Amino acid sequence: MTAAAKPNTLGPILVINPNSSEEVTEGLREALAGMSFPGGPVIECVTITDSRPAS
Repeated sequence: MTAAAKPNTLGPILVINPNSSEEVTEGLREALAGMSFPGGPVIECVTITDSRPAS
């Protein structure tokens, strides 16, 4: 089995935006989009909606 054929065995990378700004979370998604690669872990960006807004 080649490296390209192996299933993704890495867990996701969870990036947590600690403020409630979805705009900041979207910026994180855009900034990290170039970091993914075939067979690599999924990068998931989430917003904590119950927290303070960004200052």
